[in-house]
Amino acid sequence: MNKIIIAGIGGLVVGAIGGYFGCHFIEQKKIDKKISEEVQKTLDEIRGNQRQKIMENEAKKSNIINAIPHFTAVDIAKDIAVENGYKKEEEIKEPDEAPDDDLPFEVGKVEKHNVWDEAEPDINAEDEEDYQAEQNSKSIEEFLNNLDISKPPYPITDKQYNEDFTDEAHADCWDKVTLIFFTDNIFAEKVRQNEFTTMSSTEIELAIGKDNVKKFVEDRSLGRIFVRNNKLQIDYEVVRSPRSYSSALGEDEEE
Repeated sequence: MNKIIIAGIGGLVVGAIGGYFGCHFIEQKKIDKKISEEVQKTLDEIRGNQRQKIMENEAKKSNIINAIPHFTAVDIAKDIAVENGYKKEEEIKEPDEAPDDDLPFEVGKVEKHNVWDEAEPDINAEDEEDYQAEQNSKSIEEFLNNLDISKPPYPITDKQYNEDFTDEAHADCWDKVTLIFFTDNIFAEKVRQNEFTTMSSTEIELAIGKDNVKKFVEDRSLGRIFVRNNKLQIDYEVVRSPRSYSSALGEDEEE
């Protein structure tokens, strides 16, 4: 019996607690909804007031702008001219003489001018000399790279001998050598007065080529030939002497 009473009392307690929390939850939802509605209403009023103020400000700006008189640049310029003592437009009189007669230069004269003229670097003489030397160095390097050194010595004209590789740029990379062929079949290079450097058959063939040696020795009508050697980078002038090598050693004059 006691257990039944205790169980009944416990049920009543639990029911009361549940009823309390249920009522409290419903009441809280009503409160939250009321607060949300009041906040939204306040925000709407604030936004409405802001819109009204913006519209009033825009109307005031429009009234101010419309109240200001509109001026053009010409009107302003005229007013300034009058204020500073200049004549009005209707009082200005054109001069009788031709316009621009007193200008310090000739009107209508236009000198031809290349737009690229000013693109040239303003360099002094030393810089220009260095630049030219660099260009010469490049041209020489390009020439030597394209030189066929496998080509055997070949005849050239006296004009080629005298005019090719004569400038300072090529003087360091190409030599001019004169050889003398004596009647006793000796080839020699004249170093200075009464001093010669003789050349062996192998040396002369390497210098001017075996075929050129043979042709010059056998054809006595050839008094002078010119031969270019790409491999040695030398132009040879070969001259036939009417004397023997031994007699040339005692000569007082050059051949």
